Amino acid sequence: MKTKNLTYSEFDLVFVGMGAANSLLFFELKRNGLLHDKKIAIIEPNNKTENDRTFCFWALESEITKYHLEDLISKSWKNASAGERITEAIDPYKYFHISGIDLYNFTRQEIVNFDVTYIKEVATDELLVELHKATIFDSRPPKFNDCKKNESHLIQSFLGWNITTKADAFDPDTFVMMDFSIEQGNSTLFLYILPFDQKNALVEVTSFHSESINIPLAEELLKKEILKRFGEFQIISTEQGKIPMSTAQISHHETSQNHILTGARAGNIKPSTGYSFLKSCKHAVEISNSLQHITSTKTINSPNRFKFYDRILLKILENNPSFGKKIFEALFQKNPLSRVIEFLREESSGLNELRILGSLPLAPFLKAAISDTFHRLPILKLLPLILTISFFILDALNLVFISNGILVLGLILVGIPHGAVDHLLESKQLDSKIKPSFIVNYLFKMALMGLVWFVNAYLGLLLFILYSAWHFGEAEFKKLSLNSFLWGLSLLGCILFAHPLELKNILLEMSVDIDFINFQWALIFSGGIFLSAQLSRGIHRLWEVLWLPFSLFLPLLSAFGLFFIFNHSFNSSVDIIRNHKEPVSKLWLKAMPFSMGAFLFLGGFYCFDVWKTDGMIGIFFIFLSCISFPHVFAMHVFYVKYFLRPK
Repeated sequence: MKTKNLTYSEFDLVFVGMGAANSLLFFELKRNGLLHDKKIAIIEPNNKTENDRTFCFWALESEITKYHLEDLISKSWKNASAGERITEAIDPYKYFHISGIDLYNFTRQEIVNFDVTYIKEVATDELLVELHKATIFDSRPPKFNDCKKNESHLIQSFLGWNITTKADAFDPDTFVMMDFSIEQGNSTLFLYILPFDQKNALVEVTSFHSESINIPLAEELLKKEILKRFGEFQIISTEQGKIPMSTAQISHHETSQNHILTGARAGNIKPSTGYSFLKSCKHAVEISNSLQHITSTKTINSPNRFKFYDRILLKILENNPSFGKKIFEALFQKNPLSRVIEFLREESSGLNELRILGSLPLAPFLKAAISDTFHRLPILKLLPLILTISFFILDALNLVFISNGILVLGLILVGIPHGAVDHLLESKQLDSKIKPSFIVNYLFKMALMGLVWFVNAYLGLLLFILYSAWHFGEAEFKKLSLNSFLWGLSLLGCILFAHPLELKNILLEMSVDIDFINFQWALIFSGGIFLSAQLSRGIHRLWEVLWLPFSLFLPLLSAFGLFFIFNHSFNSSVDIIRNHKEPVSKLWLKAMPFSMGAFLFLGGFYCFDVWKTDGMIGIFFIFLSCISFPHVFAMHVFYVKYFLRPK
């Protein structure tokens, strides 16, 4: 073991810390043959010779096999109790237990088979700079940025005793997840009990609070509760620790491109529970695959809706710590434990999430959800709702010409320009030359769509609706899928079918007659499909379409304009701006020649009405269909390249 006079550049792999996350990663790299002929360093100041912690997690039997954990598992439970709920099976899951000392000893047995140097120091950023040529797996405790107004930082702290009782006191098949019958004080406090047999168990008191648990008070509480529940006992060992429960962003300094974050530093701790073991198993597989060039994923991200749920719960506990007992007891009383576990594992369906949320106290969650939404909501997301309300006010004041002026201005400044930078989408360089082949291809697609309208207006309308639905959904979901397509199609259905008379008149101008449609049922059907597709993105995303139901009471052109200009075009423009990392003014100026060309085309459509339409609005929508047809393909390439392909 070397600790001084090291040549740091000699190492191929460096494990910073050798707790659970990096131990699991070490096993996974070994299984995939990625440690052979490697010079390895382990930076770990602690000897890891004590049973300082317990690793527990819910899992399926198949997951234990998948992650090769069989030799580490020392105990599992098939039943649980929580709150005031009686014992209940948690099928198809089990609750598994791994002793810290077993994990550390198993890791040591594996390490001796490789060329490993121990560095018994506390890792610093300066030390890691010296290791810049190595691939670094960094599991140091995370540092969090300051919390934003909708974020929280709590501490899950605990004191536990491994005890032996004189008499049989435990059911070895049932663990106690959360028992809130103890005194709460000004925090969320519960007992956690893991029975290993009828006389031996880990009994732990856990606190969710902004400050760590008071150890003397916790000892007093443990002694009192154990004597009351289980009789005389002997303390075999003690466990004590704290886990961050934070929805703030993790701050880190990467010293090289090969600096890979693991464990808590990679954000693998679920904020609302403190669990991380199984996520670290999944992350180890992803990192191993990355090093084999199977994937390039460096972190395991939770779906956005579960991040939302975590923020809401932690904000409630931060503002009113003693309210936790009421929340968790409601959760356990009104839901099967298997549903709760599925939810906490972030694998639940939308319907079960509604059931879970519906079982919780409404007022605090609604208040926290509204506050979270307000603090996270970009002003652009609110713009359609603000304008919808403004249009109603202007209509009541007989100032509709102002509403129409806003729509025309929006079309000139955003609606047309957002599609006038299609020539830049293949490159992030503003100065890239325009290829003649691009212009020819673009004009060909426009002419092709115009020809379809000329040959058969019904076919032109059908194609226009289908590729618009495809495009709108892809831009909103950042990917093309059945849900995104249904979202775009049903949104168009809501806007169109809510205005039957106006729609009929516009379509007649385009030589299309649709008297056969039942608009009332078509609107109900479209609304149902749209809501389902929107819920597939997460319940918390509903606020993004609050403007839609209100806009349906505005004239058709106003409702469609609000969506097309101030929702779709704005969002697409933001996507383009972020990926080109250029000022808005530069992109807008770069789009100017093509924007002017589009308006000249529009003038040509009115001068040479080859479709023989009967009104100006009909001509406008035919023009829009022709000019947007090639744009849909260009944006598809853009979203695939910059949002779907691994970076």
